[in-house]
Amino acid sequence: MKIFFGILAVVAILWLAVYIGLESEWQANPVKACCVECRAAFSRSQVDVGPAGVSCGSFPTAEPISEECAAVFAQRPMTVADCQGV
Repeated sequence: MKIFFGILAVVAILWLAVYIGLESEWQANPVKACCVECRAAFSRSQVDVGPAGVSCGSFPTAEPISEECAAVFAQRPMTVADCQGV
């Protein structure tokens, strides 16, 4: 039982470290963080257009981008191809 709780504690600490790292990356460069979401969403999309012809947040996908990133792309429109260079 001690081993289980030890492993659970380690997993919780690792999850917290990852969450804090992602949160600070978002604060440092929201466009870069949102481009990661955009590229991931595009990779799961069935859009028959290349990355240069697809605007981030405007294509159907199984895993849409977050509301925060939708707001970023509303203020600064970018294509998937633009995000590949970020």
